[in-house]
Amino acid sequence: MRTPRPLPTELAAAPFRVADAERMALPPARLRASDLAHPFHGVRLPAHLGEFADRCRAALLAVPDDAFVCGPSAALLWGAPLDRRWERRIEIDIARPDPERAPRGRGIAGRSLTVGDRELAHRHGIRVTSPSRTWCDLGALLSLADLVAVGDYLVHWRLPLSTRDALRHAVRTSGVRRGIRMLRAALPLIDERSESRRESILRVLLSAAGIRGLSANHEVVIRGRRFRIDLALPDRMVAIEYQGEYHADPAQRRRDMTRRQTLESAGWFVIELNSDDLRDAEELVRRVLQVLARR
Repeated sequence: MRTPRPLPTELAAAPFRVADAERMALPPARLRASDLAHPFHGVRLPAHLGEFADRCRAALLAVPDDAFVCGPSAALLWGAPLDRRWERRIEIDIARPDPERAPRGRGIAGRSLTVGDRELAHRHGIRVTSPSRTWCDLGALLSLADLVAVGDYLVHWRLPLSTRDALRHAVRTSGVRRGIRMLRAALPLIDERSESRRESILRVLLSAAGIRGLSANHEVVIRGRRFRIDLALPDRMVAIEYQGEYHADPAQRRRDMTRRQTLESAGWFVIELNSDDLRDAEELVRRVLQVLARR
């Protein structure tokens, strides 16, 4: 198979419109070459550009210039921890300011949204809804636990993209109606110290069961060593640890054993959970409640 001739420099580094390539006298056969993807009508994407942001840039080339990325696609651009089904989804969420008609086309999930100037931002050079507005638009699409997980990520104390006050203000002023009850229910559950989506989901499950006093990534010092517990109930000295895939590594497992024994020697009761436990929320909550009843 013949190697396609190199693209002009200005077309090789980003998605481009077919019309722009034709104006540069690029022959039709070159636009059909195997090193170019056809993600949207009238748009080509060099095959080596496989990032999600590249697909968003390509989508915006297929719609009017006033369009912007919104919804789950905006959340992914901001790096929010969504369920894998959103990452695997082919469509890109694109909106135009109301009253303009929602964009349409293959691979585009179009909407018409009323947005203020402060509700739009840029991420990786892409026009997108702001973090707070993006969170509001997810209220009608996500479960309570996943909505809290995204909120936790946006306000994370190390690299915050928003604040709880900003999220609260956005819920009041954005004009979003669908999912408003879910947004209001999620606001008081958001915690800037949560480190992962799984930790957030676990905290929401336990909170929904009436368990109060949960402290995310709670720090304790034992014999001069500092430990951070995924989810703690300090008044009961119960430590709940979520063991992700990397805990299966033999060296990590040995460190986990030593860590657990150190916590237990200081009077903590350690509950270790994994992804299988989250699949049976009722049984998980029952086990935690039984431990608390004994403490």
